[in-house]
Order: sequence, then C-alpha cells, then structure tokens
Amino acid sequence: MMAQRSPENEDPLTWIGNFPVYVSTALAGVHGLTLILTAVAMAAGAEGFLQAFVFSSEAVTKDYSLWQTCTYAFVHRPSYWLLLVELYLLVAFGREIEIFLGRKSFVKLYAGLLITPPLVLAAAGWAGWPSIYLGSSALHFGIFVAFALLNPTAEILFSIQARWVALALLAINSLQCLALADYTSLTALGVDCVTACLIVGYFQ
Repeated sequence: MMAQRSPENEDPLTWIGNFPVYVSTALAGVHGLTLILTAVAMAAGAEGFLQAFVFSSEAVTKDYSLWQTCTYAFVHRPSYWLLLVELYLLVAFGREIEIFLGRKSFVKLYAGLLITPPLVLAAAGWAGWPSIYLGSSALHFGIFVAFALLNPTAEILFSIQARWVALALLAINSLQCLALADYTSLTALGVDCVTACLIVGYFQ
C-alpha cells in the first residue's frame, strides 16, 4: 500500500515458511496468546490474578503498580472483535507502517500509543477521576489512524480512502462509548488518536 521509504529495518524479523514475521506480526501473536491466557484464567476463576495486570488509576498512583501502564493492553475480554478486527489492524497496517518508517520508529509509535492513555488516566485519577481500563482497542485503532495519516488516499474498504474510513470508525467508536457512558474508553480512544497524530507528525 505504501512505498518503502525507510533505508533500514524494512526486512522482517524472520520467516515462518513463506510468511514474513515483522514486529507488528510478533505483537499480534503475543496479543493472541494473552487472549487465550485471559480466557483460561477467567474460566479458572482467577479474576483476582488478572486484576493485578489491569490498569487502575488508584493502584498506579497510590500503590505504585507502574507495570499496569503496559500490561493493561494484554488483558483481553475474549472477543471475536479483537481477533477479527484489532489484530487485523495491527498485522496489516502495522506492517505497512513498519516498512515505511522503519522498525525502530514503529516500536516508538507502538510504545507511545501503549503508554500515553494510562498516563493521562493516572493523572485524571490523581485529580479525582478514578478509572479502570483494559484491552488494546484504542491502541490498535491508533495504529490504523497512523496509517491513515501516512497514506490518507489509500483505498482500503470498497475503494473508500483510508482517511474517511478512519474518521467513520472514530465517530462510530466515540458514539458507542458515549451511549454506554464509557468515558474511560472514550478518553483512551481520543488520547491515542492525538498521540498518533503527534508521533506521525514528528516522524514526517
């Protein structure tokens, strides 16, 4: 979809048969594995164990459970939405970004999208708005937003350009969060979209 621009790190990490494995592919594999582990833990009644890895603004600001600012994204509610959409966004569009910007820049983008929402939510919790957050929906949507910013005219869905698909999905997700009064997820979604814009602008 995107012309190769990066002079380095555009090659895959390894190959599985004829299938190239990029950082984005490996991350999708980790998310898929943790999805299975989450389901097994829930079936075994180990919700208390999972709770230690879910982001809690109170746990981060009062108990200094700083690892939760990263682990929250790998605690998944079993969902075909994650399997069919989120991981597809990461594998397909993450790979394109990785090839275009280079591996190191992609890792920085992913890390920024991972860390920024919990930092904002932790600050909000410290100011009196506690929150609990888990999953990678906003994170992987941020990957797609980054792709749309880098290649806005790419036709990806029924010949609709990426920028319009991104705007439509953003509107749908935002309305869904508002309808459910899920302001924590809405905040994470907005923060990751802004973060994607800032990081892509910096790399550009």
